[in-house]
Order: sequence, then C-alpha cells, then structure tokens
Amino acid sequence: MLHKIRELCEARGITIAELERQAGLTPTSMAKWNANMPAVDKVAKVAKVLGVTIEELLEDDPADETCRKLDETSRNFEKPEQEAV
Repeated sequence: MLHKIRELCEARGITIAELERQAGLTPTSMAKWNANMPAVDKVAKVAKVLGVTIEELLEDDPADETCRKLDETSRNFEKPEQEAV
C-alpha cells in the first residue's frame, strides 16, 4: 500500500511528509505501515487527501497480507450496524 501512496504523491507533486501533515498524521508514521497494519481511520484520511478511495490504495498488491487485512477491516468499518432481531 505504501508503494501506491508514494506513486500517488509523486503524481500530485507532494511528499510523504506533506501528505502526513495534511492528513493529520504524526511525522514518519507512514514509514511503519509496511510492517504494521495502519488503523482504517488513518488510511481513510490519507485517501481523502489524495482524492482516492481506500480500495484504490489497497489495489497496490492484492497478495499483500497487510492490504488484505485492512481491506477486511475497512469493509466492516463501512457497514452499518444491523439491528438485533
């Protein structure tokens, strides 16, 4: 996912540091995203700044375990809660 984010930053003429600032993330926090799964809300902020969807960020490498887990989490995050019957 970080590879895709870097490509999008380059295409938009911004640095990762600028993206982190605009998304309200701590400096260098995204450097850890390859080793640790980021929270869905942080990915959503990055996607919003870049003008893409969370899914577009996850298209980097479908075999990547971090992307797969985050994709599953984001689906649950976006689903409305169902009422108990």
